[in-house]
Amino acid sequence: MPRRPRPSSRTPPSPTPDLAPRASRATSSAPWTSPRRPWATTSPPSALPAARALPRPPGRTAPSPSPRAATELPLSPTVDQLKTFLTIAETLSFRSAARALVVAPAVVSERVRQLEAVLGAPLFRRTTRSVALTPQGQALIPYARRAVEAMLDCAHAAGERLPAPRAELTLGVEAEAAARWIAPLLSRWARLRPDLTVHLHVADHDALHASLVRQQIDAAVLGPTLRDPRLLAVPLVGLSWRMVAAPSLLHRHALRVADDAASLTLLDRSTALPCLRPWLDAAPARLREVRFGRVLHLGSLAAIERVALEGGGVAVLPSPMVARHLEAGALKAVFAAVQPSTAQHFAARLDDPRRPLHEALSALLRESPWTG
Repeated sequence: MPRRPRPSSRTPPSPTPDLAPRASRATSSAPWTSPRRPWATTSPPSALPAARALPRPPGRTAPSPSPRAATELPLSPTVDQLKTFLTIAETLSFRSAARALVVAPAVVSERVRQLEAVLGAPLFRRTTRSVALTPQGQALIPYARRAVEAMLDCAHAAGERLPAPRAELTLGVEAEAAARWIAPLLSRWARLRPDLTVHLHVADHDALHASLVRQQIDAAVLGPTLRDPRLLAVPLVGLSWRMVAAPSLLHRHALRVADDAASLTLLDRSTALPCLRPWLDAAPARLREVRFGRVLHLGSLAAIERVALEGGGVAVLPSPMVARHLEAGALKAVFAAVQPSTAQHFAARLDDPRRPLHEALSALLRESPWTG
């Protein structure tokens, strides 16, 4: 009887796994099926279901977003904000503070808004006509001053000086003075005061006066007849005047005594006779009754000069304007002994807080008088 083979205790080797199907599954677009989780047939393992919000315990509310984070405000006031606050507290005018800080009024308003948001308290009570400090603003003043002073002390302690702030002024001046007096001085002023930029606004005397009062310009060079309690007037070096006419005109109509003027035309800027009046004030009594037969209003000294050179009338002009014409013989002096000297004025508004800048500019004008 044949012997039956005895069963072996060794476990037969497991077949080598076939990797080809796995590779094909990795590149196949068919739905993925897990061998252990046959129900997961719709999405790959990386696609997880959307998270659901957990229920909030009773009595607890969602935190509100921080207003500081929403507006991205600094944790403490900035130096610019404090300096702006102190300037407004001194002038009680947002517009004046903007001019003093040489920034736009909108910048001043924004700095105050940010400072009030940082501190969480109103600093000013504003109406259409007035600005007043609140109790919180009044209490802030000494602390703001100490903070700004401490910042300057830190800069000095570190051995670094802050650059001098640049300032800008718009100076109103008549066309003749702008072209022959002020414009040639601008480059010299830039060397002497690199921190000060001077812009020119050219107009006639009356327009400059009105623009200065309306705060459209910062300062102006005005004539000797300036009388306005709203303005600060600083006398400048006196300017001499000469009565002149073309030789051709004087050849036809001699002008030796006051009565001779009745047959001549006077050239002046306006009905107020701003050129003739200073001459009359300085003339001897025998010439103060001079009366011209006709007055032609030309608005500017340049126009008067041009018409006088063409023989269109008698003019009273600043000596620097007519010096070269007298030397060349294009004009001839009338009553040469009368040479009145009138003081021009550097004028600025009394409520403008930039008094040091005005004083500096008026000093520059006094150092460089109009001499021709």
